[in-house]
Amino acid sequence: MFVAPEARGLGLAQRILQELELWAQELDFSFSILETLYKQKEAISLYQKVGYTIVDNYEPYVGLENSICMRKTNLRKYSLCPKLHFFLLPIGPKMISQEKN
Repeated sequence: MFVAPEARGLGLAQRILQELELWAQELDFSFSILETLYKQKEAISLYQKVGYTIVDNYEPYVGLENSICMRKTNLRKYSLCPKLHFFLLPIGPKMISQEKN
């Protein structure tokens, strides 16, 4: 995820995360995972602020020291309007499909 410098500080990144989590919950997923670079301190801070914790790197990031993988369980509903729509990129067929509710 990237927010242009001139658009930072408006809560857009948190809003995007909320909408992605809502979408994941609507698809019956019970958790969300992500990857970021260890240098992205602001991103890591945001993710932790909204409930993500650092976990062992998952494929394809295993062994990559520059990568930080994070996970959030117990996704909760948000009530945001208007609803935003995003495309989800698959991160591996096993990682997401195995822990559906």
